[in-house]
Amino acid sequence: MLIEIWGRRATLATFLAGSAAAAVLFGMPISYVSLIAEDHQHFLAKCGLDLDETAREGAFCNYAILSDDVFVVEDAWADPRFRESPLVINPPHVRFYAGA
Repeated sequence: MLIEIWGRRATLATFLAGSAAAAVLFGMPISYVSLIAEDHQHFLAKCGLDLDETAREGAFCNYAILSDDVFVVEDAWADPRFRESPLVINPPHVRFYAGA
């Protein structure tokens, strides 16, 4: 599958390899590349995550795309923006997030 983003083309395998490499490099059980739509996020490539998409409202990525810096949530359970997120209270029980 060939994907074009920002005028550049890459195969889905490229994104899958990047996601797997990020999980290993940072020692994290979950790593993914998501595409943000108006009302949801689609997990294009993923490692350690069984979901294909989630609602955009309350999504970690929804906040990450608003920043020019890396967006970090040290403890999602303690953060009022995310403590009731399905990804926090249900599997995979996300506690830490970093996204750019």
